[in-house]
Amino acid sequence: MFNKTFKNLTNQKFGYLTAICLDSQKSTKKNKYWICRCDCGKTRSLQTAQLTSGKVTSCGCQNPRAKKHSLIKGHRRLYSIYSSMIARCYNPKSISYKYYGGKGIAVCDEWKNSFENFSKWSDLNGYNDTLSIDRKDNSKGYCPSNCRWIPLSEQSNNKTTNVQYTHNGETHNLKEWSRILNFDYTLAKYRRKKAKRKNINPTFEYVFAPPKN
Repeated sequence: MFNKTFKNLTNQKFGYLTAICLDSQKSTKKNKYWICRCDCGKTRSLQTAQLTSGKVTSCGCQNPRAKKHSLIKGHRRLYSIYSSMIARCYNPKSISYKYYGGKGIAVCDEWKNSFENFSKWSDLNGYNDTLSIDRKDNSKGYCPSNCRWIPLSEQSNNKTTNVQYTHNGETHNLKEWSRILNFDYTLAKYRRKKAKRKNINPTFEYVFAPPKN
């Protein structure tokens, strides 16, 4: 039995935690530990003071870092697309920065400050691992009203005059990429033909490599 000075926390709620019973293995006369069940289903042993002070209110699942890690773990490809989008718009060291951030292309605050918001929009707009992000108007930035998910490969890919390239999660044909990158379309076509003649894979990096001075 508990003595008169003992604070019984059994069945009391502390944020997302419910004290189930005293942890007899860890408790001492000075410090009492409680086995607590979090709303997420996990259990954790915590001191009385940690619970009553409000210092700890969950098993850790509500920690922003933990929530973000869990979200990323379930959306690895989507997070890779998101990271590339942020990098090419805001990281001058990104190989694509000069074509995006360097030209004023930005990401809306709703997405820039929250992968969770981007993930929710993606789920609501039909995202799956066979799609890539596409801006409807290439002169504008990344935001819900200007973006959509499109297939990595479309019927038009079969036309040699409309070959598609996917780069950093974004897909456009040769002519569109030339316009986006302010690249000589004729040079891009020449490089593709040259690569084919030499049995070289005409990758995006090969076709759109900066011309040598």
